[in-house]
Amino acid sequence: MRKLILLGCLSYFVIGLAHVVAGALLEPVMKEYALDYSSAGQWITNQFIGFLIGVLAAPALSSRIGRRSTLVLAMGALTIAEAVYSTLPPWDIILLVAPVAGFGFGMTEAVVGALIMDVFVKGKASAMGWLEVCFGVGALVMPGVASLLIQGGIWPMSFPVLTALAGICLLLWMTLSFGEAEEAVAYVPRRPVLLEGSSGEAPAPGLDGPVMVKQRTDGEDAGEKGAVPAGTAGEDGGLAGERLASSAEPAAGSGRGTAVMADARGESGHPGHGAAAARQGLAEPAGSIAGSSPEPADRPVRPRYARGSMPLLMAGMLFFFLYVGMEMVFANYLPSVMTAQAGLKEAEASAVLSLFWGTMVAGRLFIGAATKAAGYRTYLLASVGASLVSLVLMSGVSESGLSWMLVLVALAGLFMAGIFAVALIYVNEKLPGMTDRTTSLMVACGGLGGALFPKLAGWILDAYDWHVLLQMTAAMAAMLLVLLLALLAMRGGERKSGEASAAAE
Repeated sequence: MRKLILLGCLSYFVIGLAHVVAGALLEPVMKEYALDYSSAGQWITNQFIGFLIGVLAAPALSSRIGRRSTLVLAMGALTIAEAVYSTLPPWDIILLVAPVAGFGFGMTEAVVGALIMDVFVKGKASAMGWLEVCFGVGALVMPGVASLLIQGGIWPMSFPVLTALAGICLLLWMTLSFGEAEEAVAYVPRRPVLLEGSSGEAPAPGLDGPVMVKQRTDGEDAGEKGAVPAGTAGEDGGLAGERLASSAEPAAGSGRGTAVMADARGESGHPGHGAAAARQGLAEPAGSIAGSSPEPADRPVRPRYARGSMPLLMAGMLFFFLYVGMEMVFANYLPSVMTAQAGLKEAEASAVLSLFWGTMVAGRLFIGAATKAAGYRTYLLASVGASLVSLVLMSGVSESGLSWMLVLVALAGLFMAGIFAVALIYVNEKLPGMTDRTTSLMVACGGLGGALFPKLAGWILDAYDWHVLLQMTAAMAAMLLVLLLALLAMRGGERKSGEASAAAE
């Protein structure tokens, strides 16, 4: 489990670097390619279009090829894209490759986030907090490194460094074993099928190696239960156990065991998300699914949102759309704002971005303690409200108010520190049993906001000035607060699976 959280943190560190590299290098890139803000903003927009595709495709790919294979694909895409950036190709090539980079870090963020939330049932906020800390450290380090490289006139070296780190993550996801969490990470979804004419037993997935699920033959009592030796769950980071849906339909007059699908699906519908029922010691009568009527073995059980959960789901999607859009506008254009507002040099303006991410990292260190003391609702209200105040004050600072600007930038990073992680946990808890799908939708909507709003921000900087840009971010924060109030007033719902209700546990 320790290896899993450490590699998850390293992956978030790398995608933190990848998220902000465009903003940190925006000014020298504009000079290198003779671009205006609108054209340079297209680079950021294209990356987040790829990000959106990556997070939307993550659940489907995870369910078909397994989380490990999905992460190998994602990190491979990021490594290749950053390697192409390293050659400083023509601008059109950069715009073509940008979605590949976004696809890589978007899919990585979605899959690792869902994996950690599924595996670490206890201490979920703390585990997600550490991921966000590492993301923030990456976002903090990149502007600082970029600032030093800009001063030395070798800013393009940022891309080879990122290429190497992404390649290391790729190799680690390919080779490391994660012990009892291996079932959740698996290279391929383990869907054991008992073949017709087999000896009566077949392997079913378990954390400590295969367990045996006994088949029923025509001569056996239909009410007899298959023997499922149970493993034990981890103490603090065990996977969320689920029921084993086991169905069989006797072939008339065959006298042989028929095909049985033992589907160890987790809460989110992903075959490897939860532990198999072997961990929980649960077994259902052959020919039934959790006591329901027999269904064909090849009919998958598909989890669905409950009827009353749609308003909450939509509010959550809008919340993430606005929040990530606001954060990406602020983070990517902060160096440009500082250059225009205070006349700072490129390297100095990039260093201000490190200040923002530095205070954000500091805030993320205390997410677990803060949410434990105040609760998710109070934490979110305080964070969004304080962020709104800091952005409103920032938009009113004059050109000579550099000191005040730096203070407000630091406060904005502190207040925004835990909004993403805590809101994601809150929405998932309100919509139980749908972790992968909910996480993917929330992150995808964030990616859409991250794609659209930076493009709008580039146009505003070209047409108006930095004051108008900051006023736009303040207006977005105000709408975010209204959405949060609506979100907190709503109730969630229990998941439905197939045609029968399933417990959220």
